[in-house]
Amino acid sequence: MIPELRELLEVSRRRVLMVYQHSARGQVFREWLDAITDRVLGEIPDAHTAVYEGGQVAMFFISLDERRIQAIGRRLGRYLRGKAEGRVRDC
Repeated sequence: MIPELRELLEVSRRRVLMVYQHSARGQVFREWLDAITDRVLGEIPDAHTAVYEGGQVAMFFISLDERRIQAIGRRLGRYLRGKAEGRVRDC
């Protein structure tokens, strides 16, 4: 899956991909999301990510443009107000 993400990102540095992820049974969700993020960033070292964690689901935002990812993280933080703590992460 990660080679396909890289292919899509290379079309334009400004492109942002959104990837839905459902929780895995039997795993601590936060640790699993961290492992996925580490793998993406390990295989696409020039990528930047923001992750929204919502209980049993998460949305990954991935781009080669760091400013776009930071803007997404800020926007999610404003939208969620006080509920963003621990649920939105820039990586």
